[in-house]
Amino acid sequence: TRRLPGAVLVSGCEPCALCHVTAALAGIRRIVYAAPGEMAAAMLGAPEDPGAAVLTQMQRALRSLAPDQVVHVPTEGDSLPFERYASTRPQP
Repeated sequence: TRRLPGAVLVSGCEPCALCHVTAALAGIRRIVYAAPGEMAAAMLGAPEDPGAAVLTQMQRALRSLAPDQVVHVPTEGDSLPFERYASTRPQP
């Protein structure tokens, strides 16, 4: 189904702007996440694509438009997936 009215989405990481919009269109009421997007950028490096800055601005705008829809729940170990991923990436 493409409609999930009233659902709560639980995620390990804060959704990007595209995921946030998709969830809103599906009717998802709330997104609860453990790791903030800034943590991913700090650990993995910010994307070099020029479009990444636009997506970051969109994400901030979405947060301000629907502040109760996306909720950060600090969670022990929230950085572990990023650490694991970073350790498997080829070094430049």
